[in-house]
Amino acid sequence: MPTCMAVLLLSLMSLMSAAPAAASGCWWMDNRFNTYHEESLELLDQMAANATVDMENPVAFPRHVYERATKASAEVRLALVVQVLQEVEDLFDQKNTSSSLWDERTLDNFLNIIHEEKNNLQSCMDRMQQKSGNSKGKNRKLGLYFKRLSRCLLEGKQDSTEAWEMIRKEVRMHLFQATQLIPSKTFK
Repeated sequence: MPTCMAVLLLSLMSLMSAAPAAASGCWWMDNRFNTYHEESLELLDQMAANATVDMENPVAFPRHVYERATKASAEVRLALVVQVLQEVEDLFDQKNTSSSLWDERTLDNFLNIIHEEKNNLQSCMDRMQQKSGNSKGKNRKLGLYFKRLSRCLLEGKQDSTEAWEMIRKEVRMHLFQATQLIPSKTFK
């Protein structure tokens, strides 16, 4: 009997060591993030209004923030993605979207997914920071961009349909750019 137990124990140990390690060390990011991210983009596309946007966005997209982040550590990249999700959530939660032509259920589903992504990536980031002992702050330029976006488009246009459509397009670009920062191969 003891040899049977030893063989069973050795078999279990070899199976566990042969299992592939998660690329990021974060199960949710490796197994669920892409599904949630694709769903958030799909919902944003469904929200596209029939309104044509004739206005030009007065707030320049912060490409330099994303370009710099591509050269940063995995922790900094992940912190930026979490911040983008928080800024998007705040942008939609603080404002009256009634002037948009969006289906309320679709908007709620989108915000729920963004919230779930943010919370789960925050947990991944917290674990990474615990391991490294580093703590990453928010990107000030990105925060200022979202404040200007809200002020210029929503407060200046009194929550017009065109302003919300412009914001939807901007948010889609941010979500796309943010995803480019976290390919799982960077989290080894």
